[in-house]
Amino acid sequence: MKKITSCAVIILLCLTLGGCYDSNDVTDLAFIIAIGIDTAEDEMYEFTFQSIKPSAFGSNSSGENPLISSSVMSHTIYDAMDIINTNISEKCDYSQLKLVVFSKSVLKNGIEKPINAMLKSNDFHPNIRIAMSETTASEYLKKVSPSLDTNPAEYYENIFKNKFSTFSPDAKLKDFEKTDKNNANVVPAVYVNGKIGLKNELVSDNVSGMAILNNYKLIDTANPDEVFIYRLITDRNFRGNYYVTMPDKKENIVIEIIKKDAKYNLTHTKNGLSVLYNIALEGDISWSEYSNKYLADDLELKKFVEQEIKNGILNFMQKCSSQYKTDILNIAKKAKPYYLTVNAWENENWQYIFESIKYNANAEISIKREGINLD
Repeated sequence: MKKITSCAVIILLCLTLGGCYDSNDVTDLAFIIAIGIDTAEDEMYEFTFQSIKPSAFGSNSSGENPLISSSVMSHTIYDAMDIINTNISEKCDYSQLKLVVFSKSVLKNGIEKPINAMLKSNDFHPNIRIAMSETTASEYLKKVSPSLDTNPAEYYENIFKNKFSTFSPDAKLKDFEKTDKNNANVVPAVYVNGKIGLKNELVSDNVSGMAILNNYKLIDTANPDEVFIYRLITDRNFRGNYYVTMPDKKENIVIEIIKKDAKYNLTHTKNGLSVLYNIALEGDISWSEYSNKYLADDLELKKFVEQEIKNGILNFMQKCSSQYKTDILNIAKKAKPYYLTVNAWENENWQYIFESIKYNANAEISIKREGINLD
């Protein structure tokens, strides 16, 4: 009996001790945190793989850039992943992949093939962020140097999170899964140097503005002012600073805007589709440039802000239909329930209807003042 028990214990120990025979030390892996995709000759792409240096996992405090980038040429991202594995000494690991950035030229030609390839691969998580580089993607990645994040992989998480900026959208790989006739997407625009900003606001050195896509191709770009309105319309829990210049004394005021409620009213007539957008906001005066003239209960300020926001919403909505011709506000999803059958919806010429929509908007804001800074 003792021999049987001893044999059982030995076998059990062998099974448990063998669990780490094929383990990898963290310094033996190349953690890929970003991939850049540029155009190349002969219908090939240039893929840039950005990884974390092994020294970044130690106690290195020299301040050197913890990231390293390597580029390869290939027709598909699968081939590129195989090639990069043969070009570096460590095994590539994609568990920390945070960002795929396309150059503007790639987006103009269309990104359907690489996007579908990533959607089908287990190496690409649905929450990986997608962006556009105004220059080449490789140039952007090679000049990125995170200085505040202990873990370099968190850098891309932080700069694209909605709560940090109202001047760029947050686009993920899963957003490109098409389930309806609306094939519109927006992605943030990234820059090697920060050259775009609001007249009254300093923005991020690397992220500002957005690219507008239809059927996986770049249609147009929007500036930070337009992105603010886009986020105001589309984000359920929008919160951001709104900069007001009063017309009488050119006084600048900062109001923190909080979105409380919003509703679409759609009306179908023989002349087309009419859309009424109602939005309710709450504002907190947080800064005034010269004086304390405008208070929370100031009717002039309230009416001026409401009119400015209404005009901004109307102009942006009309621009989506007339200039972009791309349904980035997803009006199609709101119009679909008005059709009695699936066939009726599928047979509809939605693009024609969308480009002919008549828009109207109402904005109401309740302004308070918990604290104010005066210059």
